[in-house]
Amino acid sequence: MGEIWRANDAGEPAHSAGDPILNELKSKGVSDALCVVIRYFGGTKLGVGGLVKAYGGTAKAALEDNPVREVLVTRGLRLRFPYGKTSEVNRLLQKNGWESSESCFAEDCRMALMIPQSQFERAKALFHDLGVLEGEATA
Repeated sequence: MGEIWRANDAGEPAHSAGDPILNELKSKGVSDALCVVIRYFGGTKLGVGGLVKAYGGTAKAALEDNPVREVLVTRGLRLRFPYGKTSEVNRLLQKNGWESSESCFAEDCRMALMIPQSQFERAKALFHDLGVLEGEATA
């Protein structure tokens, strides 16, 4: 999802710390993440090449040793409709692979949905056109 990248050398020579870390994140397809590498000076100067290897290698090791978890970004919708529209709502849900996170069937029907961000505007329009959209759900 994210395409805003930032790298900081935090006092190290230009492009010797932040960029190698960022390159490791990008090479693994990681986004929306933060990676911090802390290096304590032990008295030996590494030079720019050594710093690149140290910072990039540490980021690489961290990514290899820890699972990368994919998180689906979603947004919520609230639906309200009469029983007569239940089959139309369920058809839309099934056709698009959406599921209700909460349902209540009393005098009328209510559902809460978590829709993938990439499909949200389309879902909102479809439920609006069907006349069942009550609003957006807030977290």
